[in-house]
Amino acid sequence: YRRQRQMCIRDRVYQRVNPATVLVLTDLGEKASVGTGVILTADGYIVTNAHVIAGGQNALVALYNGDRYEAELVGFSSTEDLALLKAVNASGLPTAPLGDSEECQVGDTVYAIGNPLGELTFTMTAGYISALDREITPDRTPINMLQTDVAINAGNSGGPLFDMDGNVI
Repeated sequence: YRRQRQMCIRDRVYQRVNPATVLVLTDLGEKASVGTGVILTADGYIVTNAHVIAGGQNALVALYNGDRYEAELVGFSSTEDLALLKAVNASGLPTAPLGDSEECQVGDTVYAIGNPLGELTFTMTAGYISALDREITPDRTPINMLQTDVAINAGNSGGPLFDMDGNVI
């Protein structure tokens, strides 16, 4: 019974968050960057990691249902490694609900959806919150974050980490 209940929770969470997850392709001239993003608003505001779009101004985002949109860079913070994109002429898009990462505790089950290697699209992985308030200092700028043991591979960058209720944390 417990295993069936866990499978039901995973399926429900995947069905809730996956439609709002996008593949992000950024043209960098001679090469491309591949990552993941999550739709915040029905009119197409999407958050991803800044390093996914670094060096590009425009991107293509692809939804699980096959819809594709050109996306423009609205803003980014390299110190927070966050970028905001806007899908051009988008409306009625599925959105992911936002949770509160302050409510997370070590040991909480969490999930991620991403596009590992840019080929294994919309893959969900599971794990736990391993630690809270971890400070790392890439580029000599401290960033405070959650630590998780969820499998995150190249191409997953920018994708959602979410709780068992499907809230992006």
